[in-house]
Amino acid sequence: MQDARFELQGTLAVDLGTGVLSDPSGAPAWLVPIDVLCKFAAADDRAASHLAELVGEQLGTRLGSRITLETDLFVEHLAGECALRGYGNVSLERWGDALIVRVASSRLPASVFAAFFSGVLRAASKREVGCASLGEDEGVARFFVCAPALIPHVSRSLQAGESWQQAIMALSKRGSA
Repeated sequence: MQDARFELQGTLAVDLGTGVLSDPSGAPAWLVPIDVLCKFAAADDRAASHLAELVGEQLGTRLGSRITLETDLFVEHLAGECALRGYGNVSLERWGDALIVRVASSRLPASVFAAFFSGVLRAASKREVGCASLGEDEGVARFFVCAPALIPHVSRSLQAGESWQQAIMALSKRGSA
């Protein structure tokens, strides 16, 4: 069943009498300030990435149960959920066969976002999916959606000084993208 366009109303339920915040399915929720997430990531990046992946999986499962992954509606709901949490302005870009998650106006570390989006897309697609950080340019961070085995290849290409576009094109030429 496809949901309607993303609307803030009905996304979070707040019961002031009991002090409970819940998501649309009724599962208890907790909003963590971005500053806290950034400090957590600075103190323990692996733990912060694991937490982000779990949060992403929960969101991906919820979205994937209502919205087909391959639709603009999924992207709209993902972007709305990310904005609600203060994660930034999220959109998707296509570069040939490559899918890029684009995030603007965020302070979260790339490792946290890569884990979060990996969790969302893996749970929504029910396939092994990873996201490789492509770096940040003019306040916009990009993440390459790919098979987890390709992430080290992308990282090596970027560390060798290739642009993210070159790294993706090289994978495409190999038939890996």
